[in-house]
Amino acid sequence: MSFRIPLCSVLLFGAAHGLDGQTALDLEPPPPKVEPVKGSATVSVRVPEEMRKGSVGFLEKRMGLWKIEDAKSVLGEPTRQRDSLAGTKVDGVIYAFTDPTAAMREFELSFSNITSRLRAVYAYPYKATLKEAQALWGRKYRDVKNANGTHSYMYRDRQLIVFTDSNGGVISLGVYLP
Repeated sequence: MSFRIPLCSVLLFGAAHGLDGQTALDLEPPPPKVEPVKGSATVSVRVPEEMRKGSVGFLEKRMGLWKIEDAKSVLGEPTRQRDSLAGTKVDGVIYAFTDPTAAMREFELSFSNITSRLRAVYAYPYKATLKEAQALWGRKYRDVKNANGTHSYMYRDRQLIVFTDSNGGVISLGVYLP
């Protein structure tokens, strides 16, 4: 099944930051799920209206506040989890969630081992390009070309990283606490 939605609804920091619906993106099915979280009770999900208006921006505002239970109450059960590393040291847990608004394929939320609070949000759009990201946030970034041909665009004027494939397709974008 394929849908067409405006880019500003996909990158979801809100219409004021978007392209006013000028660009449309095709949604694709989410990636296969791996390493499911075991032993979790089912949580009833109630998506707030504010999240429907801008899911990434909504989650960004919860950084430093939310614990995993808060995330589950809005996003449901995580589909998988993995360790968050600082070098070789485990410093947190990253949980993957399906986006209940269907604007993104998936979110990954990183929680600190020290505070148990949300400290970073990684969003995986169905389809977006670096040019569209530049139209939203400009070009004030440092471009790091990775050994595998991908690029990391680390913005200087905000806590934002846009990760692209070698052709400029956005793989993910991440917002994080300073």
